[in-house]
Amino acid sequence: MAILTKEVTIAEGSDEGKTFVVSQMPLLRGDRWANRAALAIMRADIDLSSLKGLGGAKSGDFTGMLDIAEILSAVLKALGGIEEHVAQELLDELLAVVKLKLPNGATRPIIPPSEHADGDITSIATLWKLRIEAIKVNLDFLKAGVTR
Repeated sequence: MAILTKEVTIAEGSDEGKTFVVSQMPLLRGDRWANRAALAIMRADIDLSSLKGLGGAKSGDFTGMLDIAEILSAVLKALGGIEEHVAQELLDELLAVVKLKLPNGATRPIIPPSEHADGDITSIATLWKLRIEAIKVNLDFLKAGVTR
């Protein structure tokens, strides 16, 4: 099975024109990240009862397939409900699957922003856009019915 990737080109701001490639984490690392995110959702007591799934929207029955927007919403709510250092670790891990696409088409790992320098990402908007895309790519399996 091929690793899912998504190209993200920044359309505005200080990172305008840069293209990043967001990939799935390797299997076990992705599984561990998803498990920690799920545990965070449970610990944060996030109400997931409104999730109906794609096929169950009319009938009200959960089908095991989630809309990626619902997944993203639940994960972001959960991150807001856990200890700051745990949430920050989960968010920072998402940047490990982001590469910068170079003008010649090759990619390289990003130089992540730090306390003292911006690295390849100079905008908070870009940073969050890439994290959100990484969540989508890495939790994509949930919308495929794996949760049935």
